[in-house]
Parts: sequence; structure tokens; C-alpha cells
Amino acid sequence: MKITKVLCSVLAALTLVSASFISASAADENSKADIKKATVAPVIDGKIDKIWSHAPEIKPTQSGDNPTEGLKDKSYFKMLWDDKGFYVLAYVADTTVNPDVAGDAWKHVANGLELYVSETDAKEWDPAKAYKANGAGGTGDYIVRLASDGNGIITSDLLPADKVSFKTVVNKGKDYIVEVFIPWNKTDAKHEVGSKMGITFKIRDDTTGNGEENGNVMWDTLPDGNGQHRYWDMTYCIPTVTLVAGPEITPEPPATADTLSIVLVVAAASAAAVFAASKKRG
Repeated sequence: MKITKVLCSVLAALTLVSASFISASAADENSKADIKKATVAPVIDGKIDKIWSHAPEIKPTQSGDNPTEGLKDKSYFKMLWDDKGFYVLAYVADTTVNPDVAGDAWKHVANGLELYVSETDAKEWDPAKAYKANGAGGTGDYIVRLASDGNGIITSDLLPADKVSFKTVVNKGKDYIVEVFIPWNKTDAKHEVGSKMGITFKIRDDTTGNGEENGNVMWDTLPDGNGQHRYWDMTYCIPTVTLVAGPEITPEPPATADTLSIVLVVAAASAAAVFAASKKRG
């Protein structure tokens, strides 16, 4: 009898260890990208600063319905982080950017960027708790929706919209750029080299001009236990990224007195040559 109880206890322990191992392995496999630290913060102006060249492109891997031709293949996302928060750049190859139509706040952004975020990579399974204060990620889990025309921003309850800085630039008939900065919302968590977070990027696409999303592309969402990609109500379904060190950027040295002297001499010589040539022609 004692042997039977011991065997049952061992089997139960092995089951728990096995489940933990599978869960940890799945989480490790979900780490999809290394996100570099922004040693120089990008300016949020809808222009692609030099620092963005150090961030690798993250390409959309999935599409839904019927997005604009080329939207998946030509668009890309980039991401950086620092001690204050994280930055996202989206280049959207959308040639049919239709104007948004006023209506339900969560529906009227027909063209734009969506971010699904879990700052601590909480992997919440319960739809009743995901993106909510009582969920595994607490205030670090939220959704952000940014309109392509730059006039609309919607956030889920845990992230005040006025904390987000963003800018969009639309090149009509060609593409648009969205640049955004979001300060860390879960201030009691560590955000440092080696930390994990969950995030996915989605581009909403209104292809018909009816003011509704009827196409989309996004990055690497994960299936739940039933094979559904419920990224909108399970943070388990958004991929993991790893925060890593940023590039060493050497600032350009200030001009010295010798440098200024050389510049002035060259400028004076050029001016003299121009004056002499004009006098000769006269």
C-alpha cells in the first residue's frame, strides 16, 4: 500500500514537472525577436531617424480577409526600448488609405496600427482577465489602436491614451508611416537587458472605403489550445520578444577652433574666386 502511494506521488510530481517543462519550452519557442535598446531616442515625428537603422525589420507573417495587394510583403515593423518605455515604427505599404468614418470608437479606425502588449510577457489564458487589472500581467497588458490619419488613438482601460506619443505621415496612393512611443505602464516591473515582453503588431486595412476594417496583416500570433489565434483576449497568443543591449553610437565631435579656421579660410577663398571671376566678366 505504501509503495502504491509512493508511486502515485512520484507520478504526480513527474506530471507537474512535465507540464512546467512543456509550458517553459513553449514560452522559449515563442521568443521571436531581439529588441535593441535605443541608445539615442527616436524623435516621434513620423520620419525615420538614423537610430532606426539599428533595429531589424519585423515582417508581417499572417493576413486576414483581403488586404491591399503588397501590404503583407512590403510593410514592416521596427521596435526599440529604453529605460522610459518602448518605440515602434510601422512602414505600411497601403496604397488605398481611405478616410476613417466616425462611429463606434473601437470600430471606426479602419486604417491604422494596432499593438497588443504584455510588458511582462504574462501569457494570460483567461479571456475574462486578459488586458485587465486582475489578469496575470496587471497594468502591463493593454491594447493600442492608432489611426493612419493621425487623428485617432484608442487604448484599453489600463493605459491612458494621453500617455502615448505618436505621429503618422501619409503619402497618398503610396504608403504611410506610424511612429509611436509608449512609456512603461507597469512601473513595478523590471525592464532591462534580458527581460521578456509580449507584443504583436497588426495593420488594419479598409480596402473598400466603407469605413470598416475588411483586411489586415499581422505578426506571428500564436494558437490557443483550440487552434484559434485569440490575441485580442488572450495574451498567451501574442509572441515573446527579448530586450537586448543597443548599438554603441559615437556622437559627432563638436567643431574645434582649428576646424572652424579651416572652414573660414576655405569659404573666404571661394568667395574671393567668385568675386574675381565676376569682375573679369564685367
